[in-house]
Amino acid sequence: HPGAGESERVEYDFTTDGAVALGDPVYITSAGKVQKADAGVDAKAFAVGIAREAKGDGVACPITIDGVAQSVFGSDQTIGIRWFVANGGGLTSTPPGSGKHVMQMGFTCAARNLLVQKQYIGKKV
Repeated sequence: HPGAGESERVEYDFTTDGAVALGDPVYITSAGKVQKADAGVDAKAFAVGIAREAKGDGVACPITIDGVAQSVFGSDQTIGIRWFVANGGGLTSTPPGSGKHVMQMGFTCAARNLLVQKQYIGKKV
């Protein structure tokens, strides 16, 4: 909810495998590192959280698993908008199209904050 604060966030540091941007949904590789999630690639569609900082390859990056990821958006967003893993990576407010995985990452809970509440909806036919 809009009043959820820092103490209500579950966040862990993971080592990156490739660069990630602030606000990127990420998945965990078989090596236990995180990479940018992608709705168009089966092995990369199941995101575990949101990158809280932009990081290069091989660097520890804070990942919000659940709760409020603060200052994820670079500009103000409408509260209540649902966000999904995009085809090609990143976040989108439009569910991906045919043949892509639909993984909802959460909702805008304040102008620039995302309430991370992951839900895998399925793969579109």
